[in-house]
Amino acid sequence: VRAPLAQLGELVCTTLNPGEEESRRCEEAESCEKSLHEFMRQAWPVLEPQTNFKDNWHIGYICEYLEAVTVGEIKRLLINEPFRHTKSHCAAINWPVWTWIRQPGLRYMYLSYDSQLATEHSLKRRDLIQSRWFQERWAHSFKLRGDMNIKTHFENNHQGSMYSAPLTGSITGHGGQVLVVDDPHSRDDMDN
Repeated sequence: VRAPLAQLGELVCTTLNPGEEESRRCEEAESCEKSLHEFMRQAWPVLEPQTNFKDNWHIGYICEYLEAVTVGEIKRLLINEPFRHTKSHCAAINWPVWTWIRQPGLRYMYLSYDSQLATEHSLKRRDLIQSRWFQERWAHSFKLRGDMNIKTHFENNHQGSMYSAPLTGSITGHGGQVLVVDDPHSRDDMDN
């Protein structure tokens, strides 16, 4: 599956007379905009500075399928793989941030079996957006709203939002265009 990302519109680096450093950033940004896998590879040191990125074929496939979801070729996607195989990094952290570069008005809802896990993923998304790496490349795409910027719910200046909650919590009144359920069962529940 290879999603036609061009139909979302091309982003163009906005530097008028780039120096060598700006030119490098612009090239990196363009390669990230074309590929979620490349975005994830470049964002990894921001999110996991003490851990080397170990690329594998399954990461590329997950990214391709998520790109197909982004452009509407796939409406429902189930990713089923063992714990600790970067599924959450792909689908719950990097993918929504990547989509906001082109579609900052999207509203996401994230649910997990554990409120701590839901909050942790939300913080990683927000940390990535606020990172120097991201801001140097895509600060022009959107800004986080200061009046709606808490650990589990933040919004941007294009009415986009990311809301996280545990599956057992109340989500009445909250909604989203994209629903991501990450780890709906605890490891203990699966053993019983």
